[in-house]
Order: sequence, then C-alpha cells, then structure tokens
Amino acid sequence: MHQYWKGEFTWPVIQHGFGMLAVNEVESGYEWESTYKPTVLKAIDLLIDSYDDPINFSKVKLQYVDAWDLDNEEPKNFMAQNLGTNIESNYQFAW
Repeated sequence: MHQYWKGEFTWPVIQHGFGMLAVNEVESGYEWESTYKPTVLKAIDLLIDSYDDPINFSKVKLQYVDAWDLDNEEPKNFMAQNLGTNIESNYQFAW
C-alpha cells in the first residue's frame, strides 16, 4: 500500500493499493463541498490518469469513521453510554 501526505504528517492522506483507494481527512477537512469532495474527485482522476487503459470500478463506498478519546474509561461502558451498544462475550480467557 502507498500513502501520499499533503505535507509531513499533514492531512489529507491518500492511500492506494490492492484494489482500493482511500481519502483520509480529519476535522475541518471534512467540509464536503469546499475540501473533501474536491480532494476525492482529484484522487480518482489521478488514479484513472495513471493507467494506459480504462479502468473499471466494481464497488464504490463512502465511509465515515470517527474516534473518541476514552479518557481511561472502560471501552464497554463508553460504548453502552454513548453508542447505545452492549457487548457480551461468553469466552473464558486464561490470562
């Protein structure tokens, strides 16, 4: 996989490899019309232009992923309180 950063650890970062292209951005860069959409379209155009023959896309997915600082909170409790999700496991771990 290859990564292309705007600057040294400066977002956005474009990643491609093994049949995928990803455009990753943080915070203010997610303004759809002014920043994120133009970046996605430019990345797709550059990918297409890098091939001699036309390429076919079998799948396109727009996915939003967010992250939170847990601040030493138990992940299961955080998920229950903030995401309305409870996780249970019946596995017996031998630590």
